[in-house]
Amino acid sequence: DTFSKLLRVVYVSSETSGSEMREFLEKSGVNNDMVQSIPYDNASERIAVKKKYSTCAEKEMETVGLTERAGGIPTLKLLDATGNVVLEDAVPDVEKLTALEAAEKWKSLID
Repeated sequence: DTFSKLLRVVYVSSETSGSEMREFLEKSGVNNDMVQSIPYDNASERIAVKKKYSTCAEKEMETVGLTERAGGIPTLKLLDATGNVVLEDAVPDVEKLTALEAAEKWKSLID
């Protein structure tokens, strides 16, 4: 609960269909109270986010309009409240830290 008050996670799909995206989210056990996703059918918003942060699957680069990318799959970027990148790659934190340790680290970067 404390973790979800500190941040919001937004999932931006690179799956090839809405049903594939739903299946991935169900299999991964994502807590919908903490993770929001851009609807699969909203391709323009998904592409805009991927382009803004130069992050997408390699197969999407042409569609997104990128010749270089800052991140592939998986990517987890920590943003401040205004959308500026505070931490370019938060995946290692998720892999190596407890949820509380990650939350404390991320909060210190944003404060």
